[in-house]
Amino acid sequence: MSIATSVGGVRAVGAAVVASVALTVACGGTPAATSSKPCSGSSDRWSAQTVQSKTAPYNVSPIYDVPKNLTNCTIGFINPGKSIPFFETWSVAMHDAAKFYGVTFAEDDVNLKYENEATSFQSMSVKNPAVVGAHPGNPALLAATKAANVPLITIDATVAGNPYSIGVPNDQVGTTSGQKIAAAAKDKLSGAWSGKTLVFIGLSAGGCEPCDTRVQSGLTAVRSVLTIADSNVVVSEKAGGDPTVSEKVVTDVLTAHPNSVFAIVGLNDETVVGALHALDAAHRLGDAVTVSLGADKLGRDALRNATYANTLLGAVDFNPYAEAWDLIAAAVAIARGESFKPYSVSVFLTAATVNTAYPLPDNRV
Repeated sequence: MSIATSVGGVRAVGAAVVASVALTVACGGTPAATSSKPCSGSSDRWSAQTVQSKTAPYNVSPIYDVPKNLTNCTIGFINPGKSIPFFETWSVAMHDAAKFYGVTFAEDDVNLKYENEATSFQSMSVKNPAVVGAHPGNPALLAATKAANVPLITIDATVAGNPYSIGVPNDQVGTTSGQKIAAAAKDKLSGAWSGKTLVFIGLSAGGCEPCDTRVQSGLTAVRSVLTIADSNVVVSEKAGGDPTVSEKVVTDVLTAHPNSVFAIVGLNDETVVGALHALDAAHRLGDAVTVSLGADKLGRDALRNATYANTLLGAVDFNPYAEAWDLIAAAVAIARGESFKPYSVSVFLTAATVNTAYPLPDNRV
């Protein structure tokens, strides 16, 4: 459940936006911006009830009531990589939201090459976007958008000096993950794991601040309950991407610690599923506990897999579809110089509840 590489993850868990936006809201709302192409519309607005009904089963609670009959409203988004299911979900939702609100949507995919964001924007700028969104964003992209007088809004990340962002409260979701893991590990250490050394595995991605925040807050939460020496903390900055990447990372850790047990915090669904694959291949699923972040299709299917029942405790549901829909709404607000509310997440799925929240056949992204 989902973030720079596969965050899923910086997947979308609580109610807050990243610090810069939370501060501005606390001070009276998102700071106003003047777009070169503001999205004008009628005085009538789409109600929250209508949006929730139209977005079933995702049930989006909009963070801004978008005016009807928008004109001259193009929103751009630089997708980090639609090969990652979490980010593909973002793409689907943004297209759906744009169609519903009457927004012209322009999207580019940098295929996980975040250094190409500024170049992507330069290509997109010919379409005259009123606002452009991105994940994770970087100083070069911010400089390019400022030079073009186009506001930038990031999702599941922030860029220093940029006031606009929405997304998953990364510290909170990591803490939730760590708390669940710590409670389960504590029980096991007094039973089946008695006398064994607990090793913490953090699965992050280099250059991804939200990813690091999730993993480090998870570690802090685990250490608030259990004592883990620094020598038994293994945090990889090379675990982002598809599950095969984290699978290799975890396989190497398992090999280096043949008699240990593990508390695993990953940045999203993909990293955690990769860890589960590694544990399964090594016949060591009984030696670890973990929580998936994002609850995209990959994470939900893992919860349904009985093989992982004693290892995967649950998944924090980012509802990436709703998060991405709300980015479009927030972008319209920015273009009009109006404020928007924080994005909210609050659901923790388990094997017992996943089919209630996402009934089979589960065709949701």
